[in-house]
Amino acid sequence: EMGLLEVKHGMLQVAESLDFLHNNARLVHRAISPEAVFITSSGAWKLGGFGFAISADQSGDGTGFPPFHYPEYDEDSVLPNQPSLNYTAPELVQSKASTTACASDMFSFGCLAYHLITHKPLFDCHNNARMYMNNLTYMSHEAFSSIPSDLVPDLQRMLSAQEASRPGALDFTGSPFFRDDTRLRALRFLDHMLERDNMQKSEFLKALSDMWKDFDSRVLRYKVLPPLCAELRNLVMQPVILPMVLTIAESQDKNDFELSTLPALVPVLSTAAGETLLLLVKHADLIINKVLS
Repeated sequence: EMGLLEVKHGMLQVAESLDFLHNNARLVHRAISPEAVFITSSGAWKLGGFGFAISADQSGDGTGFPPFHYPEYDEDSVLPNQPSLNYTAPELVQSKASTTACASDMFSFGCLAYHLITHKPLFDCHNNARMYMNNLTYMSHEAFSSIPSDLVPDLQRMLSAQEASRPGALDFTGSPFFRDDTRLRALRFLDHMLERDNMQKSEFLKALSDMWKDFDSRVLRYKVLPPLCAELRNLVMQPVILPMVLTIAESQDKNDFELSTLPALVPVLSTAAGETLLLLVKHADLIINKVLS
């Protein structure tokens, strides 16, 4: 099962996608939900499902855009041409047009964040608009009892019925929930490791070795291992990175090792010298057993 650290990291990636969508691509998604988030084989979270997206400039030109139409009483009716009501902003449900559409995405993102953390949707209204509005109107503080306390204020702002009160995507990433997590900062460094110089990498990897035990197996496999394997191309850093890669490899099965780790090791095996060669000789049994088992 996906742990909270992995969820945090994924939420940051979705937030970055939203920031790009709103401020660079000038689009409003309008259908953010669990079904719109895709996780790649390397563990990266990608935002998809753009079937309801519109131009942000169109949404803010004064004419607005029509809301979606959800039934008030017919529960569980099939609505193939509309986003899930459980994640839709109220201004897209009510019979009025909106001119601050990027804020609608932030409401939906808040619903998604709530679901990811609590493992249940904030609204479970069976596509019934009246039930949805009642749940929104009478939302209590108890609804946030399962949310980490350092996230509650920011999440409540995202879920505000007032569009102007909702933060932007990058504002949300400044929450203490993200900012104060040293493990998350480590994963973020790994995301951009290839952009750092060797001195920064050396200092980071020394710190990473001290927090190794704080990462669960999924995070090590999908968040830590891929950037470390990519960095094996750096001859200067090989003696530091190789022991970490081989430590993670110990817990991999044959197929996973051959798919994700061995391709990065093959060039190292053919050019190894000095300390790197000694490390490979020391762990030769591990590599042979993974390939031949």
